[in-house]
Amino acid sequence: MVDLINRFRKSDAVGRSGGSGRTTSASDLPLDHRVTFRAGPNEQWTYEENGRIHVNDVDIEDMIDKERSDIQFLCGVSRGLQLYQLDIWSRGGKGMSEFNAKVGALQEKIHSRLMNIYERVTGGINFELQSGEFWVNNINVRKAIQLFYQRPTEKVRIFLMGLRDKLALILSGSRSSKRYDGVEREVSALYSDICFALEYIPADAPPRLVARDWRV
Repeated sequence: MVDLINRFRKSDAVGRSGGSGRTTSASDLPLDHRVTFRAGPNEQWTYEENGRIHVNDVDIEDMIDKERSDIQFLCGVSRGLQLYQLDIWSRGGKGMSEFNAKVGALQEKIHSRLMNIYERVTGGINFELQSGEFWVNNINVRKAIQLFYQRPTEKVRIFLMGLRDKLALILSGSRSSKRYDGVEREVSALYSDICFALEYIPADAPPRLVARDWRV
């Protein structure tokens, strides 16, 4: 998550908080002030007085609005918001209605963005779990991963990237429809397996991809 935030800072795509810029830790502020959550040594979430949620002083909602077609980013933010809310709840913040409403509104916006991508880019995804094998648009996902390991070419790698994005869309809808009952765990495992496989850059990949492999 912090890598995505740093990417925005370098590109000046969004502005930082208009606050004092003073670094504040969770230990020197009460929960009801900035509602600080440290997700990692370099990642701090806060709920500002203006009702906006920031990560490292970058406004999350601005980023969501600008990156409306980045599936990986949107899913990452959604997961980050979930962890943020769970942490605050664990420290007595379940009754913070304005904070909870803001998190809910952002999650709804992300869900809407992902559904728009689903309709616009894929035109619909057919999938099924049959005899332990998961199929997407008549493609056996596990066998596609195996094919890449057997014949690691750039063409197959690009195909896997498309399957990865489709799995991300399936995961994004897994909490909102009974259509996804029983497949979330399998899809999540396949998504992780594809991400791991995509770390390998085939010998026939253009040089520019070798330099950009961290942004698979």
